[in-house]
Amino acid sequence: MKCCSYCGRDNEDDAIRCPECGTAEFVVAIPYADSAASPSVEFIRLFFKSPKEEEFAVRCAQFLAKTVGEPIKLLRPDTKWSEISQWVGSSLSRESLLLTFALKKEFGAYPDDLMTFRDFVEYICCREHNAP
Repeated sequence: MKCCSYCGRDNEDDAIRCPECGTAEFVVAIPYADSAASPSVEFIRLFFKSPKEEEFAVRCAQFLAKTVGEPIKLLRPDTKWSEISQWVGSSLSRESLLLTFALKKEFGAYPDDLMTFRDFVEYICCREHNAP
């Protein structure tokens, strides 16, 4: 699957144009580092009270660690997504946009720049709790 660079829709690998918006530019997947080489993110558990939030925070941090590498050690619940995006490049860089698309694909949502890591964890956990 490849992602449309304009609307974010997933398209087949052989697609020439996105059927949603007609764009002919696609985003390739973020090349993730080997998970064995990713830094540990278990420390993030200490910042969350509920087991559900704790588990999701670790899962999300592990996902981010594969992309950002060592700067993941700077992650705290009050870290804004604008700062996390800068760990992979400027906020308008290709890598930052790829991270946004990858988050949407992995978790079904992506945070805005002013949202904190804790806000995102709480949002996803609340959304999953309220799902039918």
